Amino acid sequence: PPSDAAALLAALQAGEFEVISTDHAPHAASEKQGRTLQAAAFGLSGSEFALPSLMALYHAGMLSLNEIVAAISTRPARLWRLPGGTLRPGSIADVTVFDPGERWTPQREMLLSRSTNSPLVGLELQGKTKLTFVQGDVRHRDW
Repeated sequence: PPSDAAALLAALQAGEFEVISTDHAPHAASEKQGRTLQAAAFGLSGSEFALPSLMALYHAGMLSLNEIVAAISTRPARLWRLPGGTLRPGSIADVTVFDPGERWTPQREMLLSRSTNSPLVGLELQGKTKLTFVQGDVRHRDW
């Protein structure tokens, strides 16, 4: 409900949440279709849409880029005592390069996960991942 979403955003802005994470449950359509709600596989592909979803809050003036990066990278690494989460020399090169202004409309055939059932398919989003490094190796390139 909208009131729950507003309360969660207010708590995030007040610093009551330290991290933002996603549920990445990329079930194939066949695992969801033709079943009762109780029998259908639950969840959706969260990884591909986390950044554009957060960028909607940025573009609406509700979160800063620094708050987003801290919540999805810096703080989780610190809390889990991982060597990443920062661009300091010697850190693990897990880096995402994104264009915060690029507008795009995801289509099912564009999705990299095995799940194509996202409610965001067909909606215009703003903010797109362009390049991803995992431990210094390029894992995704979109240019």
